[in-house]
Amino acid sequence: MKVDDASFMKTVEDVKASEAEALKIKAEADEKAQLILKSAKREAEEMRLEGEKKSLEQKEKIISDGKKSTEGEVKKILSSAEKEAGKISGGKADSKEVSLLLKDFLGSFQ
Repeated sequence: MKVDDASFMKTVEDVKASEAEALKIKAEADEKAQLILKSAKREAEEMRLEGEKKSLEQKEKIISDGKKSTEGEVKKILSSAEKEAGKISGGKADSKEVSLLLKDFLGSFQ
């Protein structure tokens, strides 16, 4: 029976060694998984920040383009109004032209 006891104890020790190795492998895998997760979170945050930056740049461009367009329209309206004002102040416009001018001018605000 002594031989069987030695064999049994050897098997128990082998099982314990295998369990210890399995725990070690699991711990290493968990550590690698945590590093991968941290890296993924960092990369996702960088992507989010880059997206926000591009979005802000696009928004600023749209606002700038809209401002330029609006300023151009305002200049055209003012130029037209100055021409018409010149006609009126020169006494060249009749009441029908003044009425049309006033209607166009007021219509530009709608």
